Amino acid sequence: MNEPTELTCISTKSELRAWTPGELDKIVTKTDRYWIEYSDGNRLLDLQSGNSAYTLGYGNREVMDALASEVNFIRGNKGETCELSKKMVNLVCSTGNWDVLSWAISGSSAVESAIKMNDQYWGNQENFIVTFTPGFHGTTYLTRNMGDTSDGIKRIKKVPTPLWRKEKDQEKEEDKAIKYLKLLIKSYNCCGRKVGCIVMETLPWLKGGIPWSPRWWRTIRDLCNENDILMITDDVCTCWGKGGGYHGWKKYGVQPDISALGKSLTAGYTPLGCSVANKKVGDVLKTQDWEFGHTWQPTMTGISAMNAVNN
Repeated sequence: MNEPTELTCISTKSELRAWTPGELDKIVTKTDRYWIEYSDGNRLLDLQSGNSAYTLGYGNREVMDALASEVNFIRGNKGETCELSKKMVNLVCSTGNWDVLSWAISGSSAVESAIKMNDQYWGNQENFIVTFTPGFHGTTYLTRNMGDTSDGIKRIKKVPTPLWRKEKDQEKEEDKAIKYLKLLIKSYNCCGRKVGCIVMETLPWLKGGIPWSPRWWRTIRDLCNENDILMITDDVCTCWGKGGGYHGWKKYGVQPDISALGKSLTAGYTPLGCSVANKKVGDVLKTQDWEFGHTWQPTMTGISAMNAVNN
């Protein structure tokens, strides 16, 4: 059998997700600090830092050396851990008054793990999930549906994300979304099912990175408290140094019940994510078997890289 020597993207969008024999347009030949070199001779400054993951730039020797961990594999589903993994659990929990943590493979699986925490807390996998669209929570079937305007998964209920061009219009647009959200909460709290959680990005970056207002954060927190709903933040894009601290939501003075973290935990050098929950949720989760995860959870290359990045 002849092996194909060239590849081409078969995606209908600009993202390269799948390949077939043919020719590719973008061939990366070298990465150095914040520069990327291509086969056509171009050398470009990466202002996005690898989709907001490579916070320490490319070719960081300390992080790359850390990938050669002495412990390469532990099985969390068998109750195994190691000193470095325990150290990173304690670190994450100490940064946000968290009580329980679940490792994940990526930001997408961290969001799925956060949803699993919600489901186990309520003991109900049919409770409704509220999200704001358009948004981005990851690339799996579940997380894509959470951010899309289509209705692929019926338990996900969607509120239009407040969008505005002028600052003076922000309050009006946020009030419109809050009114819609209150109606949705009221409509779907019946027949043995309820809205179990509200999931929001720390920064709704898909439409230009317009931040929510502090008033929005307080309102969402108050609505969750009043209606016995869990507040979940997808902090994957903003956490671990990118917003000036470990968690992007901290500057608003409102703590969620559950949060998903990823991307820059390892400064982009290897996949790793996690979901964390407060004591209210942790007290329930710690009385049950945890039935979510992957064979490699956590990846020890990820744990080692995370420790080096934090240092």
